[in-house]
Amino acid sequence: MAAYVEHRFKRGFLLDEERFRKLNSIIQNRLSKLEPPLKHSFRVYRADSYSYETDKVDDVTKEDNPDWQRITRLQVKAEHKDSLNLDLDFSDDGTFIKMVGDDRDAVFLLFSDLREYLQNEVNTGFRFTETTRRFLAMLMPLFFIVVSPIIIMFTLKMPEVDTDKVASLVAEEDLVTKINFLLERSLITQDSIFRKGPALGFIIVMPILFILTITPLGEKVCGFLFPSNLFLFGMQNQKFLRHRHLLANIVWGVIVAFVISLVAGLLVWKMTAT
Repeated sequence: MAAYVEHRFKRGFLLDEERFRKLNSIIQNRLSKLEPPLKHSFRVYRADSYSYETDKVDDVTKEDNPDWQRITRLQVKAEHKDSLNLDLDFSDDGTFIKMVGDDRDAVFLLFSDLREYLQNEVNTGFRFTETTRRFLAMLMPLFFIVVSPIIIMFTLKMPEVDTDKVASLVAEEDLVTKINFLLERSLITQDSIFRKGPALGFIIVMPILFILTITPLGEKVCGFLFPSNLFLFGMQNQKFLRHRHLLANIVWGVIVAFVISLVAGLLVWKMTAT
């Protein structure tokens, strides 16, 4: 009885030369044990509409891979009408594997080896999918309901009440004096009811998060922060390393700026409070 398995990986892939050679070794090791031994080949598709097929790993890893000729799709194929058919496909849509064969043990062993390696070493990138967007869109109202009271609790700052002064004004018969006190009290309340920093930050951040979750912009931002589905050969690997270095500088810059602003805010608050 023939065996048939297929699997689409949820996470994006980062395929460089080291991982590609390891993947080739896993496939070669299993296919060589079949009777008769089976060989696999690679089908390469490029951005300039050129494609070719080869059975040599070096032909793929030695690609210059500039933007206009970058690899956009890579298929690993092995075909034998009686023993096993393998189709492993890397593309912009992610990674998909399909296997069918009469030798059930060979099919399941190779599939298990490939799935284990790909999940742990290759398909480790985050993908902002439509399912992720919908989940975040549903989560936003709950986030707003939970966070809003916390923000209000930390930003609300009611002015202090002088009970002796209030008692004396209650006993005061002059209506003008009482009205003046209420007006002054109203102005003080409007000026001090909110510490503007946290409230302003919340007002700015919430619409941005909402826009990111309901529009394709979130996918683009996520793709910039967590690039995946990349063939890291040649120039694309150099580009990826520069991009990662840039992100590290941005993250550290944001952290340092946040710490400095936090310390400065605390110092200003301490000085003004005294």
